[in-house]
Amino acid sequence: MIKNTLPFSFPRSSVGTRNLLFVLLCISSNAIAQTFEGFTEPNLELKIAAPESGVLASVKVKEGQQVEKNQILATLDNRVLEASLTIAKAKQSLSGKINSASATQRLHQSRLERLKPLLEQGAAQQTEIDQTRAELEVAKANVQTAKEEQHINSLEAKQIEAQIERRTLRSPIDGIVTDIHKKMGESVTGGTNANDQHVLTLVRVNPLIVTIHIPTSIAMNVFVEQKAQIQFPDYSLESAQGQVFFVSPITNAGSDTVKVKIRLTNQDVKLRSGMKCLVNLQPKV
Repeated sequence: MIKNTLPFSFPRSSVGTRNLLFVLLCISSNAIAQTFEGFTEPNLELKIAAPESGVLASVKVKEGQQVEKNQILATLDNRVLEASLTIAKAKQSLSGKINSASATQRLHQSRLERLKPLLEQGAAQQTEIDQTRAELEVAKANVQTAKEEQHINSLEAKQIEAQIERRTLRSPIDGIVTDIHKKMGESVTGGTNANDQHVLTLVRVNPLIVTIHIPTSIAMNVFVEQKAQIQFPDYSLESAQGQVFFVSPITNAGSDTVKVKIRLTNQDVKLRSGMKCLVNLQPKV
């Protein structure tokens, strides 16, 4: 709704006065700020979903709580994965195969070194040398295999840790929890059933977004980065200054209006989403 009034009036009987009023009205269309009704809304609203099916083991936040980016919001039941992780880490720490294979390698290496001088003296056969070398190569391969198994066990442990982390819901933004859709002990379904997938809702209210709808004729003179004065007459709050960041390229044919969005800094989170407001747009100079 547009509110554009002059704070004075003239007698109706005077023709000269009516002409003057007409001139003033023409001037006022370019000089007086246009006032429009709007409302505030979050800069961002996210419905945090479970990436896979499971049972909620914990919900670590409550409605209205401010959270920081990467803060844990909720976790799924990970008891099976945690048991698998314990086994994987135990396997990773085992060194028996490597020690055994290394000892066998040293034994064959030592034997080969003893046989070489004996071969030169004629006290050993070439076949013994060849057999010992082959056994040494097998021992080296066994050492390598044991090390590779230990590396695979390490990778399996990291994989399970990644699976546990995936089932830990973290906040992607600094925001406020507005709704908690699931409680501890309830099951969530990942994948296609989106309604059952959402665990909670987060919003970011700094900055706030103010949305107004203005006539197309006025929107043609509104530009991005234009300043706007925003008042909250229903809430006894001080006025604030915002900045236009979006002017829709589309006119609503039914109402002949254009959507305009204004960014409003809300550093102290004193302003709430959903508040009615009046927006004064100064004409383009």
